[in-house]
Amino acid sequence: MAKKRNGTHRPWTHVNGETREFPTYRELVKALPALFEEEQKLTALLITRQLRGEWGQRFEYWEMFEGKPRIIKEGWY
Repeated sequence: MAKKRNGTHRPWTHVNGETREFPTYRELVKALPALFEEEQKLTALLITRQLRGEWGQRFEYWEMFEGKPRIIKEGWY
């Protein structure tokens, strides 16, 4: 599970069996193209995060579409 920062969990994803945390959601989204390039076999990435003031964790599945990352599925655990 991701470490807490100011009462919230940092956004994280798994790539090549390794958990990668990012300080902010914005930085994670900026890094998505590089993560997809790093692992050519990836078709989608699961991102998990906790929103401030909300219970549970939010998940998002992202894929590359025409060179840009986009959300294909999202919801709550």
